[in-house]
Amino acid sequence: MKIKPIKHIWITGWFFLLICLPSFAIEPTVQTIEASAYTLPETDPFLAPYLGTDTRGIEKVVSQIKSCREPWRKEAETRIQAHRKHDLHLQITRPDGTPYSEKNIRVRQLKHAFHFGVALKQPYFSELDALESSAGKRVASYNWAFDLHERFKLVNQFATQVGFANAFKYKLSADKDPTHMMEKVIPRLRSMGMSIRGHTLIWPGWKHMHANALLLKEKPNALSSFCDEQIKNYASQWDVDEWDVINEPRTNHDIQDILGRDCIVDWFKIAREHAKNSDAGLYLNDYKVISKDEKPWNEKNIERYQDTVDWLLEQGAPLTHLGFQSRYHAPVDPEVIYERLELFRRYDLPMKATEFEIRDQKDYVFTELERAQMTADMMTIWFSHSLVKGIIAWTFFDIEGFVDDRTGLPKTFSLLYENRIKLNGKIWLYLMRNHWHTDVVKKTSRNGTLLLSGFLGSYEVLVRDGDQIKRALLTLKEDAYVYKVLL
Repeated sequence: MKIKPIKHIWITGWFFLLICLPSFAIEPTVQTIEASAYTLPETDPFLAPYLGTDTRGIEKVVSQIKSCREPWRKEAETRIQAHRKHDLHLQITRPDGTPYSEKNIRVRQLKHAFHFGVALKQPYFSELDALESSAGKRVASYNWAFDLHERFKLVNQFATQVGFANAFKYKLSADKDPTHMMEKVIPRLRSMGMSIRGHTLIWPGWKHMHANALLLKEKPNALSSFCDEQIKNYASQWDVDEWDVINEPRTNHDIQDILGRDCIVDWFKIAREHAKNSDAGLYLNDYKVISKDEKPWNEKNIERYQDTVDWLLEQGAPLTHLGFQSRYHAPVDPEVIYERLELFRRYDLPMKATEFEIRDQKDYVFTELERAQMTADMMTIWFSHSLVKGIIAWTFFDIEGFVDDRTGLPKTFSLLYENRIKLNGKIWLYLMRNHWHTDVVKKTSRNGTLLLSGFLGSYEVLVRDGDQIKRALLTLKEDAYVYKVLL
């Protein structure tokens, strides 16, 4: 039974603070939550390989993570403990008001506050109608072993946020799917508690614009109106939590060359005014800023990105987030990545690795273990930065084959391949669902209190009350809350 927390505000006395909650320097707010009877769900055998416990093949990487000997990893772990966790204070009370004394309770994290995301291609959901009309019969496509219901389960195991490769690109979606499958997919993802990411409202290079825009090259006023309407249309249509308002403006500026640079400011303002979700994050998204290997070339990209951010903010554009595509084509020093992220601290804006991949190229091909190692290192360094709010794995399950037309090499970052989990997928799950995950069984004190440190996110508290198991739901944030659970 799903519990809706009852948000009563209580103020406790200094005696309670001094005796039970010595870590608080100020008097905290107490949230009272009622627990209800709960039946533990049966173990789902389908999910067994995707719990983050299968470390076969990545034992060496896991050992490095656990031993934490490298100086950069020690520093990253210290930052993670400081920025990604918070003390959780619980007080459990029986129905008659007496404390739930010296009894074990389970505190289990359900979802991270941090966005561990995956980007999906539309055919991932291609047989939705067929599956629904067949009353649950198994439906296979693209040589997958997974029916549609299982695909949603997989998304739920790997991600707390879902984005899409092409479903929100105006050129590729406006005319392709009149009924737009996303109208069915988004509510289902929402029911799973997923955050939704929109990519992208405008990609202002001719090759990325709709054919109708190309007809307006000689008509600036009409072209301006077309771009404005494109942004207004999609921003208002889709219930997403964040948008890449503009994608890759450093190398895609054909529209700006005609309309003038100020059009970018207008695009951000239109996105803010018309976003279906009025609080949606608005991103500037670009590539080879944080992840480029050649340092002098990279520094130029950093300068140009910062110049754009400075100018947008000066012009009053509602830029709220910084998006860095994060594709790596060779090993890179994690400390260098952190140093580059630190160059953007002065903006105090949330940042995200929007298109995270580790890709082969002609002069460097990763082994699967090397890819898993680098996945772990890059995830760790990004997760350790206090302003980073998420990492989006761009290739979750590549359903169109793995050959890169440009290089002739396989596109091998995907977390799943041929219906099996890859080594980089295993390390992704290990970090997300084990190493950076809170699941604790702990005994309450004589007065029914319990203190633990947990990763920020949503939680369930399971308590045995006589013959019943009762469950309370809560959210652990950076604020200093005390949760009083009433059985």
